[in-house]
Amino acid sequence: MSIPALLLIAAVAHLAPDHIAELLGQSPPAWEYVLRGIEGVALWGIAGTHYRTPEAWAIAAYGMWESAQLTACRAAHSMFNAPRLEPGEGLCTAAGWQIGYWAPAIVAVIAFALALKLAKSHNL
Repeated sequence: MSIPALLLIAAVAHLAPDHIAELLGQSPPAWEYVLRGIEGVALWGIAGTHYRTPEAWAIAAYGMWESAQLTACRAAHSMFNAPRLEPGEGLCTAAGWQIGYWAPAIVAVIAFALALKLAKSHNL
């Protein structure tokens, strides 16, 4: 990944929401959510490929999963105004998606795999 590509990812995520929203007559904060999620997916993907280890790929996959949720769950609502959320309710749950419960399971599997590798490397 080149330095100009990293700059482009950051610039689009942080400078484009207002312009895209204006062009489409939609909400700038909605586009900020969507583009920040895409930025996260891209950056986690870069991190995962940079380190080139199964552990880094697992952690990057989790980061990409969380970032993709940000984008998908915000886009599942109207892009013209803020979604109405109940207290304690997230964007995904409000969209009818119960995918947030996967995160602890994913983190637990990654932590277990890392602990096994650490134990193996120290002959425990």
